[in-house]
Parts: sequence; structure tokens; C-alpha cells
Amino acid sequence: MESGKILLTLGFALLGGTVGHFLKIPAGVMIGSMAGVAVANIGGIPLEKFPNWTFFILQVILGASLGIQINRSTVMEIKSAWAPSLLIAVMTIVFAIGVGWMIGKVTGWNGMTSFFAAAPGGATDMVLLAHGTDADIPKVLALHMVRLATVILSIPIILKFFAR
Repeated sequence: MESGKILLTLGFALLGGTVGHFLKIPAGVMIGSMAGVAVANIGGIPLEKFPNWTFFILQVILGASLGIQINRSTVMEIKSAWAPSLLIAVMTIVFAIGVGWMIGKVTGWNGMTSFFAAAPGGATDMVLLAHGTDADIPKVLALHMVRLATVILSIPIILKFFAR
């Protein structure tokens, strides 16, 4: 592992994330960071992958940032809406398994890659969760980026249509 290449990778991520943020792209920091690093990598600039332990740190930070949002009123809201919450959770899992199965049949990808690619969570969350499995991370990320781009591009059109 070369620290200079890791710093270069972080530099392109910071540049892309900053551009995404200032352009007010939804999830612009994440998408911009990925784009910045991808463009540099495709352009042949020698970058470095982060060591595996960084994914542990990222998962801790993500868990903490989600956990800090849970308070007494959140628990009370969940308590009063437990049946719909449970129904939504079960339906989401069943849907993700079904779509994942279809992705696997069409592409020939393994089950973990197909499931994480189909799971409706955020791209960052799914990639972090998929990291400890035999899922192919670039494939998971690619499908989530297509999903995210489709949603970002279609929502304004859909809203215009229904706002009439």
C-alpha cells in the first residue's frame, strides 16, 4: 500500500465530492467522489484501493450517524406504527430477494451480488454491507448508480406530470 497513492485517491475524491456538492446534485458528495476517482482511474492515474480496515471504520461511522438519530420520540413513533413498519420491511426484503433472483438469472451473477444490487438501500449502505460477503462490489455499485441516476433524472419529470 502506497500512502502517496492513497492521498492522491482521496484528493480526487475530495475534488469530485466538492464539485458534486456545489452543483447541488442529490447525494452529490458521494456521487462526485465516485466520479472523480473513477475518471482518474479510467484516465490511468495510479490510484490505490483503501485497506480493508477502513471499511470497518466507515461502518462504525455510518452506524453511529444512524443511531444518533434514534431518540425517545422515534421509538414512540415506531411503537404506534409497528404493523405497517413490519409489513414494509417484510415486503422490501421479499421484493429485494425476488429482484435479486431475477438479476442472478439474467446476468449469471452470484446470489450475494444480485441481492445487494437489488436491495433498496442507499448505494453506500449496500456496498458497506456487501463488503464482508462474496458479493462483487463494483457490480453492486454499478446497479445502484444506474438506479440512482434513473431516480434523479425521472423524479422531476414525474413531479411535473402530477403537479398539473
